[in-house]
Amino acid sequence: MLISDSKKLRKQKVNDIIGIFLLALSGFWFGESENILMYQENPRWLMMPMFTFKWYTERNYLRNRINNKFLNWLLKYPFSFLNDGFHSTKSLAIVLLVAGVSLMSFGIVLNVVIAYIIIGIMFNIGYHY
Repeated sequence: MLISDSKKLRKQKVNDIIGIFLLALSGFWFGESENILMYQENPRWLMMPMFTFKWYTERNYLRNRINNKFLNWLLKYPFSFLNDGFHSTKSLAIVLLVAGVSLMSFGIVLNVVIAYIIIGIMFNIGYHY
């Protein structure tokens, strides 16, 4: 019985560490998505996005290049994360946020506080560096 409990505790500690790491990645990608958005508004923006190729920095890159109505609809609704860098980084950040919070076992209130702190720190790192 004690061996089983210690294995569960060890597994939960690993899940908590993975969850915190996923939250940190989520915060970084939220910051990067906002950096892309600011770069789209003003290309002389002080902070360059991580990558500068057109798909990553141009707004609605794929939708502006496809004339097929059905493919355009697909890129607008179910596959919007493929459309450009902003949408892909924002979608990735949301998926990582949900995965990170779902792995942690600190209790719902503490999970939210931890998520807020980690995402806030990593958002600022992703946005300013």
